[in-house]
Amino acid sequence: MRFMSACSPRNNASGVLQVYRLHDACATLQLALLARQQQQHRVTDYVEENAADLVAASRTVLSVPSTSAPPSVPPSWVCIGVSSRSHRDVYLALPTYAAFFFDYSIEWALFASTEMSRQYVGRCMMAKLQTVGGGWASLHRADKALLCALQLYRVAVAVFDEEVVRKCRLFIGWAFLWNSNRTKALEVFQGELDDARARGDLVHERRCLHAVFNAELNPNLAPGGAYTDHFDLVDRCSNAFA
Repeated sequence: MRFMSACSPRNNASGVLQVYRLHDACATLQLALLARQQQQHRVTDYVEENAADLVAASRTVLSVPSTSAPPSVPPSWVCIGVSSRSHRDVYLALPTYAAFFFDYSIEWALFASTEMSRQYVGRCMMAKLQTVGGGWASLHRADKALLCALQLYRVAVAVFDEEVVRKCRLFIGWAFLWNSNRTKALEVFQGELDDARARGDLVHERRCLHAVFNAELNPNLAPGGAYTDHFDLVDRCSNAFA
């Protein structure tokens, strides 16, 4: 990759260049591109203000301009602007291909490791919430089951598990049904059923049909039935999923 120099030693009144070599090759290329595309002074100030964390080595170079030919700098140096402190041209030493490949690989390895850890923690939490929530559901405790469903929904969204997110909406509907709110439950079930049919999701469609069937025909789930009760918490959370 070639960078066009944004400043020239010929225009540097002091004849002194400041050259930085950064710890991270990826950061070097990113800052060089930002300096080329955006405000150079902001990039230069950022490097100097965070030199303790960013800079691996620094050197000051004296450049004596010639009247016969413009002064030149090594092609591996790229100018990122003029220092607002010393008024010197500031250069970054570009990394070698090997250094960039190593840092780039390490960066993505760390990203992948972090994401895998996050997914593992999230899915362990989902397994726990589904187990506990299922236990409360078997007891028809709408309030406890709803709390588990709400927590499960948030975790599923965080780990991008759309299938569990859709299940959570059904769990919410069941909580409404156990709370003697058949109208709200059917509204949730029917909305999920329409969405499942639109996506061609046969498995979720069967879940929704089962829920609709129970809401409409199961006498134990009718308001005042053996499996229903009334919990204020469920009423307060009725608008959690608009």
